[in-house]
Amino acid sequence: MTMSSQLAEIERLEIELEDLLNDPSISELKSENEKLTYQINTLRRAISQENAINIPPGGFISRVINPFSL
Repeated sequence: MTMSSQLAEIERLEIELEDLLNDPSISELKSENEKLTYQINTLRRAISQENAINIPPGGFISRVINPFSL
């Protein structure tokens, strides 16, 4: 490939990239992705809080009732 054909290919690819970046569907996808990322982070925080509440202080073993102590 000659230098001029390489430069022409680069120009063509730059134009194609600009067209893709200016496509309205791309901005919609970015917006949707941001919303989903926010929801994921909210759910992760909620799960962490829920797990912190449900863990007994002494761990699981301390919550088991000894049948012979009754």
